[in-house]
Amino acid sequence: MFHVITSWALHKMFWNSFSIHWPSSLQCDDYWVWFELLLRNCSIYTCRVIVGVIWAIWTSRNKHVMENKPQLAQEIKLRIHSFLKEFDELGKRLPAKFSPFTEKWSPPTDPYVKVNVGAAFKEHRRQSRSDFVIRDMDGQVVGSGMVINPHIPDAFLVEALACV
Repeated sequence: MFHVITSWALHKMFWNSFSIHWPSSLQCDDYWVWFELLLRNCSIYTCRVIVGVIWAIWTSRNKHVMENKPQLAQEIKLRIHSFLKEFDELGKRLPAKFSPFTEKWSPPTDPYVKVNVGAAFKEHRRQSRSDFVIRDMDGQVVGSGMVINPHIPDAFLVEALACV
């Protein structure tokens, strides 16, 4: 994911327009440590911008790859600003503040591993995607995968398949 959100010239333009610069020499493991530190130490506004830009870039990438619908830079930029405005409005309506880092990932005890699963569903294509990541007691990825599931009638079955 790191290369998708930081490496492409168009995406670098988005980051630069929000005055966020990514280190160029980080390895994947270093990236996650740095990313967590960044979110813990930057302002709430900057956290929102980072999340908004990542969400817009990832959504744009998926539309391009999965639906063959490339988007113009202006469309993506408008989506980012719209997301941030929506986020601000939501923040005004929430009754209390909360810390986004109250729950921390905890490693399994040896010899066990933790498995995280996810799923996406395209109702119009009757197709889903299930993916998983397996981590050991040190948090290292020891396995991952993705499966495309054809002929899926509803979201309930998608969730069930993701757990299998």
